Amino acid sequence: MTYLGKENSELLKLYKEIGTVVVKSRYLKAHSALLELEQYVNGSILQFSRYVQAKEASPLSDERQKQIVKAVEEGKPSDEILQIMCKPDDSVKVSQLLLEMHFFLICVDKVQNLVEYIAKADDDPQLKKLADEVKHKFTPFNDARNYLEHIHERIRDKTDDSGLSSTDGKILNFRDRKGNWQTVEINESSIMLVRNTYDELLAILRSRPDRVGEWKK
Repeated sequence: MTYLGKENSELLKLYKEIGTVVVKSRYLKAHSALLELEQYVNGSILQFSRYVQAKEASPLSDERQKQIVKAVEEGKPSDEILQIMCKPDDSVKVSQLLLEMHFFLICVDKVQNLVEYIAKADDDPQLKKLADEVKHKFTPFNDARNYLEHIHERIRDKTDDSGLSSTDGKILNFRDRKGNWQTVEINESSIMLVRNTYDELLAILRSRPDRVGEWKK
């Protein structure tokens, strides 16, 4: 399934709200973090779009899988099926897909971290409640990002990492630092988690009066 059609234009719409809400923050450090938050929310949206495009161009696309199934059902020769399964530039396209997944996870992880930081820096009960409510929803993305970010440590420590992660282009399977299997899925609900969290934060801030010139350090 692709998410890039006209019916999903709202899903991929970027935010330009920070100018109207940044003046609502109570502390200068929260003010600065809000500027960065919208950047990573938009980064998540852009990366989701790039991820979808990379998946559709890869051998893990829904269309390629349908072609393989159809060839098998029609009893095509094995060498013809193999040609559908393995094309010359497939390895490059899979590498690009994995990189787009990685960068998407980085952006989503930053969104969660910044929401939590802003809630503490701003010292607002409503923001703290929001940060607490969404934290567990972001955990799979945080863990997957940490796994991918610390590959160098496993190489340095000569950890046997063979077979510890796999993906079908949509679901990433990996082991956390305790050796437990974890799974994260990147789909429409993933980007909606980011959008809904930011929308709720914006709503809380919009209900306040402007605090221009009143920021506390």
